[in-house]
Amino acid sequence: MLSTYITLYTDKEFYVKTVKGNTTLRTSATSTAPSVLNNDGEVISLKADHNLWVYNELNDTNLDKWFQVRVSKSGVKYYGYINAKDVYLYGYQSKKTDTAITPTQA
Repeated sequence: MLSTYITLYTDKEFYVKTVKGNTTLRTSATSTAPSVLNNDGEVISLKADHNLWVYNELNDTNLDKWFQVRVSKSGVKYYGYINAKDVYLYGYQSKKTDTAITPTQA
């Protein structure tokens, strides 16, 4: 499923989990990009099995698959990229639709 040659097409958001500890997010989809920093200027380091919401996937010039993700740490949301080799597909969430019924006058 996380193959370089297969792209996921879904109407659902999905998330992945980190394979190992000390995994970092990158500012762009390449291993040479700087790491994403928190508000104190420290590198965001993720523990094993940390949830990341996936927004997009792409391949770099070396054909490595990357996911554009969002992660929450201490109540703050951070955005970045993570290599598909550092995560495993875990689950999804259906997009919410507004099904409220508007009352009409009789």
